[in-house]
Amino acid sequence: MAIVNKEMSEFAVIGLGKFGSAISRELHSMGKQVLAIDLNEDKVNAISDYATHAVIADASDEQAMIALGIRNFDAVIVCMGSNMQASILTTLICKEQGAPFIVAKANSRKHKVVLTKIGADLVIEPEEEMAQKMAVQLVTPHLNDLMVLDDYFTIAETEVPEKWADRTLIDVDMRRKYGVTLMLIKSGDKIVSSPSGDSYLRHGDTIVIGGENASVNKFIDKLAMMK
Repeated sequence: MAIVNKEMSEFAVIGLGKFGSAISRELHSMGKQVLAIDLNEDKVNAISDYATHAVIADASDEQAMIALGIRNFDAVIVCMGSNMQASILTTLICKEQGAPFIVAKANSRKHKVVLTKIGADLVIEPEEEMAQKMAVQLVTPHLNDLMVLDDYFTIAETEVPEKWADRTLIDVDMRRKYGVTLMLIKSGDKIVSSPSGDSYLRHGDTIVIGGENASVNKFIDKLAMMK
């Protein structure tokens, strides 16, 4: 699993399709420094108001990436999933140039495997992950959100089932029963991170848990049965 060791503030987003443009907008709205890159002039112009800098460049040109100082960004996000060859070449160039953290978008399992092998720190499949999330949410009434970080670790946010209301974490014992870790409790505007075993779960609260994929799936299956 990829681990981020510091707060990131400077990003390079390569490929300004729907996904890349959305990432650029979100990061920029959060006050981050964003360099948006694409070979298509219209796409660059369209994002120029939602990025710190927007440039027309061929990301598969190593000299162009050197000139843009790609190694100096906290993270590079390669969003060229529909063009597998360009995506792989760009990821490889960024890796060879010393980019400290590379996120790459894949459009298939095979594509994901290749991107991982050449050094991408985090590979995502947005369409597959969205389909999985929607399917799980449709059959799990308490589940609010699901995030599969990689092939090993998943984070989920869920409402506290009525069955668990007014019980302590020791009583519920999620770690022993399901192998998941309770990361925080959200009660209205109050957030309790790393709650103690004597913390109570209340009706209307939400909890965020994390664990290995198989353990979280087991936990979700249990939630689905708590009507």
